[in-house]
Amino acid sequence: MPELVKEIFFNVTILISFITLSNQLFREKIATPSSPLHRKLITGIAAGFLGCLLMVFGVQVTPNSYLDLRCLPIIMIALYASFPSAVVTSLVIGIFRIAYFGINPSSIAASFSVISIGVACGLIGKTKLKRPIQWILSVLTEITITGAVIALLINDLQLFRDVFVVYCGGTVTASFALYFLLENITKSNMELNRTNEDAKKDFLTGLNNVRRFDAFLNNAIAGAKQRKENLSFLFIDIDFFKKVNDTYGHAEGDLVLKGLSEILKKSCRNFDIISRNGGEEFSVILLDCPLQRAVEVAERIRKNVEQSSFILSSGKDLKITVSIGVSSYPENTSDPEKLVEHADIALYNAKRDGRNLVSTKRESEEAV
Repeated sequence: MPELVKEIFFNVTILISFITLSNQLFREKIATPSSPLHRKLITGIAAGFLGCLLMVFGVQVTPNSYLDLRCLPIIMIALYASFPSAVVTSLVIGIFRIAYFGINPSSIAASFSVISIGVACGLIGKTKLKRPIQWILSVLTEITITGAVIALLINDLQLFRDVFVVYCGGTVTASFALYFLLENITKSNMELNRTNEDAKKDFLTGLNNVRRFDAFLNNAIAGAKQRKENLSFLFIDIDFFKKVNDTYGHAEGDLVLKGLSEILKKSCRNFDIISRNGGEEFSVILLDCPLQRAVEVAERIRKNVEQSSFILSSGKDLKITVSIGVSSYPENTSDPEKLVEHADIALYNAKRDGRNLVSTKRESEEAV
């Protein structure tokens, strides 16, 4: 029995080390319930490999019987990934049990039990029960099925009692240590993802910031070139915004910026890319959109802003206008890399011609 206790402890160290290292290296690639099927299958195979590794370092209790913590990865995957992932994990472990240890009654029974555990825990994971309850039910299911197989394979009652007690104790202890580890990892990953998302968003309006705008623009340009699609760009600037800040204060100016961001969201398609580029400057990347359509979108934005009232904290209604520069590939520039430059020129035209206007780069300005 000391050998069994030692090997169970060794299994625990392998389990925790594998999960911790995998999270560090493949955090963004590990499947979740909302992941695509191929990622769920890959995650299931990886967890199956972990179960196989635990099996290799298990302890032999009879000539053809081995004990280890191979089923804990199944529970983990069933509750934190998906039902398909759990089934794949159990299949990998079950097939390995027969392939590595040979075909015999013990291997067949062990494989059948592992697959049964995978299906049962996968179904538990699909319930709407809280995760702690799902975990407890899964552990009890695993112990019950494994205990039945141990009883079937070990005829010596005293040996069965000793093995089962040690196995239950080790499994319960390891399972709850694993649960708290996974919960901590899950919460840490959520916080990290939230921080990463916040780093890509403008803190005031929630729109894309300059860093994310650059990434989206580069991807949009590459896609337009590859698919030979139109790509249009709007540069938007609030007219006389400095006067708003000077008259009412920056806090009230922030309310105007927030209000404008909402108008932009409502005036554009849900897949258009809206960003705050700094101060009172905003932009919209219009995917697969020709020049005429881009001008129509810009004009709709201009009118919606002109007709809207911006409510300040004092209750005062404030009216503002915007000027918009429009550029489009390939219609008024054959180089999509110059979309921003041409929209900036067009914005200058709108400002110069009296503001509250939509403008495009004129033919006489800088040859394309």
